[in-house]
Amino acid sequence: MKLMKFFRLFLLLVLLLPSSWVVAGPKLAVVFVVDQFAHHYLRKIRPHLKGGIAKLLDKGVVYNNAVFPHGMPSTPTGHAALSTGTYGYIHGITGYGLVDKNNNYTLITHDNSPESAEFSLTGTYDYGKSARNLMVDTLCDQFALTSEPGRSAEAYAISLKDRASVFLAGSKGKALWFDYNAGRLTSSKAYFDEFPEWLEKFNENKKISEGKTFTWKPRFKLKSVPYCYNEVQNYQNCARGTLIDIPFTIDSTDVAPFRLYERTPFANSLLIDAGIACVKNHFKENKNNRMLLWISLSSLDFAGHYFGPDCREQLDMLYHLDRQIGEFMNTMEKVVSTKDTVYILTADHGVMPIPEVLNAKGFVKPIRIDANELIQKIDIFASEEYGIKNIVKVFEAPQFFLNKAELSRFSSEKQIEIIYELKEFVEAQPGIKHCWTLEDLKEPTKHKDCYKKLFAKQMFEGRAGELTCFLHPYYMLTKYPTGTSHATPYRYDVHVPLVIYQPKRHERKLINNPVSMLQLAGSLADILEVPRPSAAVKTGLPGLF
Repeated sequence: MKLMKFFRLFLLLVLLLPSSWVVAGPKLAVVFVVDQFAHHYLRKIRPHLKGGIAKLLDKGVVYNNAVFPHGMPSTPTGHAALSTGTYGYIHGITGYGLVDKNNNYTLITHDNSPESAEFSLTGTYDYGKSARNLMVDTLCDQFALTSEPGRSAEAYAISLKDRASVFLAGSKGKALWFDYNAGRLTSSKAYFDEFPEWLEKFNENKKISEGKTFTWKPRFKLKSVPYCYNEVQNYQNCARGTLIDIPFTIDSTDVAPFRLYERTPFANSLLIDAGIACVKNHFKENKNNRMLLWISLSSLDFAGHYFGPDCREQLDMLYHLDRQIGEFMNTMEKVVSTKDTVYILTADHGVMPIPEVLNAKGFVKPIRIDANELIQKIDIFASEEYGIKNIVKVFEAPQFFLNKAELSRFSSEKQIEIIYELKEFVEAQPGIKHCWTLEDLKEPTKHKDCYKKLFAKQMFEGRAGELTCFLHPYYMLTKYPTGTSHATPYRYDVHVPLVIYQPKRHERKLINNPVSMLQLAGSLADILEVPRPSAAVKTGLPGLF
């Protein structure tokens, strides 16, 4: 009886306390999403890490067996999965773009309404970007909705790629990305009425001007142990030679003036520093504010497609990132109490070895399938059999989007017949394990084959290609003659690091049980003590509470 009276008195006192005194999760949550950070990198780099990544691995809750349930991993799908906690057939982001009913291809982030116009140096561009194609709410949305008078809750997502930041931010978060026309971070009217003053100052201080020269210096001596691995200097099957110690200059007359910049630690540094400026701006007026910050670090992915996973550029990128994340964490200690900060380290997908490198080691199975040659074969087949010219509208590994204008000349029944014949033709090509139509991948929960189910759960009606290819392990279907990619359900493409760290609350555990990356959104919502995203999977990550 006395215990019950004590409990009632305690509850009354809590209700009477000012809201700023009531604990409501950590004040700051920072999620580092390292684009293309496959788990298998840790085998090489772990002994040489001394900074932020090392601290998180040493002190955090480490999930050794975290995988994405994706048949064709990509940046848009991976980031949408992280923020919503659900599958592509529900959240709607199946890949990089779609072919609409008018037979026009458009990127999945593009939104040309005036309300979503992207900010330019002089106002706005005649195009825009938003999360309008995201069909469910995100963790950023739920977090921002918990704002209270006198205690703001803001959510930001920062990346070089709009397709990363937009699908992390959702509608209520604030997305920032790199403007490749102006060489600065920007956003759109979908997120800000006016260009933020703090971001304007940041861009001015970090100006990447015409004629500016950069030289990537290695984190350690190049002949030292951190680089003593096979293939670190094998550039034979890479898109170019080394970037390390080779000066390059920003040249606006180049078709892509920031092509090399985005593939270096300098670009990661830009994003890390933007995160610091963003946090400081949010907390400068009120130390009781709360913030959720996603920093999607794109450079490992950009460089990875050039160099594959084995060259020293990739290793050194991670060594620099280890230092950069450590410096970020040290700076945050001066802004927000360490006990009020939670950190997450993860990735959006993994990466495949370069097939030719595996061939040279005696692994004869891997094959690079030239998508351009296959498209030509498909077009010839469709022309000879049905008189259709240019049947393939767009290729996005591993999907073919067909030309709707050409197909519309036939009856519905004939279209089904044509697509089925194309499926059989593609499936007969070397390296193609299966080719599925949209009809084949309907009703994702009913498929018994585990791989087919992964592909089916990534399909959203009206946004996926008419033909989807499932390759044998280590086979790559690509338009590029060099480098690597990530578009398969195999472990090298879906197994990623996952670490959660908050001192004295979420720390020092090693979880070897298999977990899904879809469990992160709901679990982070629980840590932040906000509602979970509406479509997030029900099961949270083990070992947190």
